[in-house]
Amino acid sequence: MELIKRIEATFAGVTKPTPHEIRALIQSLKLTAEELEEHVSDPGELSYGRTVLYQNEEVDVILIHLPPGGETRIHDHGESSGCAMVVEGAVMNCIYKLDSYGYPHLQTEHPVVCEHFLYAPKWQIHQLQNPHAVRSLSVHVYAPSMRGNRAYLPYEQVLDFVI
Repeated sequence: MELIKRIEATFAGVTKPTPHEIRALIQSLKLTAEELEEHVSDPGELSYGRTVLYQNEEVDVILIHLPPGGETRIHDHGESSGCAMVVEGAVMNCIYKLDSYGYPHLQTEHPVVCEHFLYAPKWQIHQLQNPHAVRSLSVHVYAPSMRGNRAYLPYEQVLDFVI
């Protein structure tokens, strides 16, 4: 069965899944880098590629391509919580906290290797980085479909705009 049809069949009837239920659904897909290849998007204006594989009111299923040295923006997922599996390569999941001025500061980093998972609770501020010499592919599922998500600029980047 074609990948997109498998994803749709897996997630179409799902309502209010927990992150652990999402993990089980992702595992049931038995995803491979080869079948994701045709959906990999190269970075455009961002330093990573992002492809929506499936979306409805309940879930977003997104493929993230982090080339060597690539990173996502520092962001949260708003009212959505999620789970992601690294399908190829590895990533560093960097967790941030806001200071009293509303700027993000790194709190902790967690490496996530191929075939392992990361969780993104509601409102958690994080960034994915690929510090390796090979690309990373990961499939992310968020529930409910993302709304209220935000990106954050580190204090140092804000200063670059001012100076």
